[in-house]
Amino acid sequence: MFALVYTYEGDVNNTPHSCVIAVSESKDKIIAELQKSITESIEETDEDEDDDDYYDKNFIIDKKYESSCTLHWKYDTDLYISYEIQEVDVI
Repeated sequence: MFALVYTYEGDVNNTPHSCVIAVSESKDKIIAELQKSITESIEETDEDEDDDDYYDKNFIIDKKYESSCTLHWKYDTDLYISYEIQEVDVI
């Protein structure tokens, strides 16, 4: 079983946190979900927007591998998020 883990690295105003956003028995499906999550995160939105999309998007890829990706927010280079595929056991 594979899990796609999202990690918000935090900044001076926010606490870091991490959560599993998808699980699958198929590595191909979880890789597709990783690509979808990256695409959504790098979508550009207007700087004047008041909704959460402004903070959830506008990221730039720093490092990208087959099973992980690290991004930083284009308006604050100290704000990072990451996605990582991890192999997990179901008990």
